[in-house]
Amino acid sequence: MDWIIPLLMIEQVPRSQRAAVAQQLLPAALPGSSSQRLAIAAITAEQQVKRQIGIDRNMISEAVKAAAIPTADELAKRCPEIHRAFTRLPPELQANIFEPSGLEGGPSKAAHKPRLAHPPGSRNEGRAS
Repeated sequence: MDWIIPLLMIEQVPRSQRAAVAQQLLPAALPGSSSQRLAIAAITAEQQVKRQIGIDRNMISEAVKAAAIPTADELAKRCPEIHRAFTRLPPELQANIFEPSGLEGGPSKAAHKPRLAHPPGSRNEGRAS
């Protein structure tokens, strides 16, 4: 009967957020010792943090490209809320947000080689994906 209360709480949450709430409640509902449940909760929290970092990185990157913002200082001036999210990113991701300038002053783009769905010599060569 202890599981009825969390189910009733999940029912009150908007449908779009139910999976996230259920995921947060899952470690507490699992059988096992408290240390086992704590380990599951820690793994779940780490996954949520990584997922949020990816979402933030994509949002910031899209905003920077759409507004043609060249530097973090310019981002801070023009979009302070997005800059706050930018500062929460790990340094290695911050470094990849702004494209480095090439010698001619424009952004340098690496040559992009398209990948084939089924490379020549593979078992599925010639099949549509």
